[in-house]
Amino acid sequence: AACSHGPFIPITAAVATIEKLVNDRSLVPLGAHPCVGFLSLRDYENALKGLDIHLLDHVSSDSGSASLKSASSIPNEEQDSNLGKAIGPNLLVQLPPFMRRFHTIGGQVKGTMSIKRGDGLLAKFLGTLRLLSPNVDNVPVTIRATDQKWIREFGSERLVNRWENGSDAGLILEVLGPLTLSFYLTPKPTQHGVGLKNVSAGMWFFGLPIPRWLMIRADGVTLPLPNGEDGW
Repeated sequence: AACSHGPFIPITAAVATIEKLVNDRSLVPLGAHPCVGFLSLRDYENALKGLDIHLLDHVSSDSGSASLKSASSIPNEEQDSNLGKAIGPNLLVQLPPFMRRFHTIGGQVKGTMSIKRGDGLLAKFLGTLRLLSPNVDNVPVTIRATDQKWIREFGSERLVNRWENGSDAGLILEVLGPLTLSFYLTPKPTQHGVGLKNVSAGMWFFGLPIPRWLMIRADGVTLPLPNGEDGW
């Protein structure tokens, strides 16, 4: 759960039960009776729609019950890395191996990038200080990463940032000189696998908090490539 949606979890079973009874009152007889087995995992997932809450991927066993992927399959060096601790084992285990390695112990990727920066005064000011990427269109980009630092090179520009763990589970801080941005990381399911979704949570300049109505938002998604290819 992210974006402070965790408190919705305890009541979700009641919501799902009510929705199911409203849609078909004949599912249960009159009077008191046990509710064990009344809800399926799909019923629970449907009740969570619209909330930033995600279930672990599950596979059906021969008996038809659901079993969860085990985080024990993730190497310790990935779980113990700076970003690995922020992402957490429940999300790490869902990511494609290449994406998981890059975001934990590092690596290098190349491709193309287009960036459209906001037109607000704060965005222009931070751009002037070279704390934000400039507007570019389909330029070559190289990203070199360790578990704590990313170096992005695109065109003639070079942007270096440092990653730190936030105070909440799934919260990560991106530090660019005097500018600090915080993001919640959540899974982004696709037909090709699970990617990463980052949602802006806060902003500080020289340690001073910026009001939400003024802060820069840098929401985005990192999606896996089809056919299990390395990259995104």
